[in-house]
Amino acid sequence: MLHCAAPDLRDAARVRSRDDALAALALRPSMAVANYRLGCAHLMLRDYDAATSAFATGLRLAPNNVDLANAHTLAVNALAVERKRADGHLS
Repeated sequence: MLHCAAPDLRDAARVRSRDDALAALALRPSMAVANYRLGCAHLMLRDYDAATSAFATGLRLAPNNVDLANAHTLAVNALAVERKRADGHLS
């Protein structure tokens, strides 16, 4: 039983991570690190469009942040793959 519940626990932790980042942004919208954490949570939830948006917002706030730039590139590439897969171009 525990093995079957593990994915649900991971998803719950990912949702909590997203919610924590959103709460941080509600308190301080100019916090680039909160956008980074929000983007990471969206990546883990496979919401690549939202991840791309969060990382882009973070980059506007901290344009020289290498971690944000790398994460944004990762999210953009994941979104492109997801769209190709949805269009039937990838198996």
